[in-house]
Order: sequence, then structure tokens, then C-alpha cells
Amino acid sequence: MRVPPEFVLHVAGNGRRVVAPPDLLPTLLEAGIDRPEKLLRERPAGPGTGRGPRAVVELPGGERVLVKQYLRGGALARVNRERYAGAGRFFRELAVGARLRELGLPVGEVRAVVLEGRPPLLRVFGVARFVPEAPDLARWFTELVADRDEASRLWRAALALVDRFHDAGLLHPDLNLGNLLARREGRRFDLWLVDLDRARLLPGGLGEGLRAAGKERLARSYRKIVGEEPPTPD
Repeated sequence: MRVPPEFVLHVAGNGRRVVAPPDLLPTLLEAGIDRPEKLLRERPAGPGTGRGPRAVVELPGGERVLVKQYLRGGALARVNRERYAGAGRFFRELAVGARLRELGLPVGEVRAVVLEGRPPLLRVFGVARFVPEAPDLARWFTELVADRDEASRLWRAALALVDRFHDAGLLHPDLNLGNLLARREGRRFDLWLVDLDRARLLPGGLGEGLRAAGKERLARSYRKIVGEEPPTPD
């Protein structure tokens, strides 16, 4: 199994393997990350909490990470919710995220991947740097925004961030309110894009058609979760 550059593969036993940076691997193992099923809890109720169980784990030294199981959505989930034929898409997430961070773009940092079983019956778990006090936009727009003005400011900030990613050539086929995190800083919002396992980087930025489709996908998610049209950008 070929892992991304700057990562190593650790065989943990019982069909489990950990793919992580070599300097981080001992800390993850000490925290029990190689046995993710012992750490995870069912996802909290409410919109936008993502699929499947997850846990926030404090590593030795104080850093906190989010551990989650990757699960399928849509019609395919009815017959195969948690098994994958290979780990390629999850290794690509490590590489795409690293490249976007090099460009100064705010993305969730997946630090490691845990694999259980063998292809084509892999169970996959991601280990990401935890972003504190940053709920996803589904929670913001249904529970946390103070008024219509704040909702409009948050929506404008989300569209501006999407523009930055499109300029960099990121094609994210699953752009929705659950894949954008936000933290309020006074009247300003800081945002992060997460869940890049299906995303690709295209050279030269995205064309107008792909840009419009991405924003419409995000607006469709807003309509589905909030039950109304998104705020009109100024």
C-alpha cells in the first residue's frame, strides 16, 4: 500500500493500519487512535453534524483531535454504508489538504487515517485537528445566528471563501453547509472547509460553469436544511 509522501504506514494488528506523519505516530498510538471503535460515540442529534460516530480526543501533550468514521451517503448507503474498496480517496485528502494549506487556504487538517480490514471491505477513520468553537454552517443557520443581518454576513463570508477555493482550482463535489465550519470573531466570521476526500485540484482555477454549480450545490443545501432561500448577497 503506497502512502502519501511524509506519511508512514504502521501495522497495528487485527487488520488495523495507521497512516500518519512519523513524528505524530507515537502520540496517536499512546492515545489509542489505532483502536478508533473504542473511542467513538454516536453523532449528536441535529442538522449538519455529519455522518457516523465521532469523538474529540485529547492527545498526550494537550492537542485535541477529532476522530470520525467515514460513512457513505445517498442511495449507495442503503446497501453499503461503511465499506470502501480502497484507501486512495482518503490518501488524496491528505495531499489536497496539504497543498491548500501551502496556498494559505483555511481547510480542516486531516492528520492521520486509520484503516480496518482489507480491500474491498475497508472501514476508514479520519483523525483531524480539532477546531474549537467552530460549529458547521448547518448549526449556525438553524440555531446560532442572532438575526437576519448576521445570517447575511455569514452567507457572504461563506461565498467569499468558496470563491477563494475556486480560484485555487478546488473542485469539491460535496459542497454543503455541513462541510464549512465557522467561528464568530466580533462581527467577523472565520471559516474553514472540511471533508476533502472527494475533492480534486484542477490547474488554472475553475471555470464559470463549475463555480456556479458549486455555489448552487451550497445554496441547495441551505434550502434543504434551513427551509428557505439563502440570504441575497449584496
